[in-house]
Formats: sequence, structure tokens, C-alpha cells
Amino acid sequence: MKKYEVVVNEIGEAMAQLLIQDMLVLFDENAPTDLSSFSVNHSKGNLTEQVAVGDMLYLGDRSYKVTAVGHRVNHILNQMGHATIKFDGADVTRLPGYIHVKGKDPVHISLGEKIVIAS
Repeated sequence: MKKYEVVVNEIGEAMAQLLIQDMLVLFDENAPTDLSSFSVNHSKGNLTEQVAVGDMLYLGDRSYKVTAVGHRVNHILNQMGHATIKFDGADVTRLPGYIHVKGKDPVHISLGEKIVIAS
């Protein structure tokens, strides 16, 4: 079941620097101006159910298993479309807005790709 689905509509020019660090920062269309250069901005989404360990994150055709979810993720994802995806497979979050996932690191993100979180 899909819990969250959005479409990438802008990619910050410095976003690749975070991908090298195995991180991806997401914001919806209301991203703070000072953070938009480091983030992937996407369409407004509707979180229908809380993100939980064991869910799947899809970036286009690539899939990742959710291994840990920060205690603020569901609130800020619903309010601002914001989360930081950390591709390290950790089972404990370092920061309250992190979603940790396991899977092959993304090498690119493209305009028009869907970002989906599903159970």
C-alpha cells in the first residue's frame, strides 16, 4: 500500500554533494530558499500512513528497505514534505528527521521521477 507519493520537480545544484555522502534531502514546493540548492524538491504529497521500519522507499525504479525512522519524520514529511534519506542501513537514527534505508546507493535523481514510500 502506498503511504506517500510525489514527483521530483526540481534538483538543487549542490544536491550531488550530499549523494556522495549517501544522503538525499527532500522538500516539497515550500523548501526554505537557503536549503533548496542541496535538496530534491518535489510535488506536494499526502502522507496517508506513518513511515515505519520495513517499509519500502522507491526512487524511480530503484528500491530501498527502510531500516530506521526518526521520531519527527512523519510530522515534517506531512507538513513540509521534508525528510533526509540516509543510505547506510542503520537501525538507529542519528537525527529526528532521518529515514535510514538499505539498498544500492543512488547515483542520480531525475526530474519527473516518482518518490514513493509503501508498506
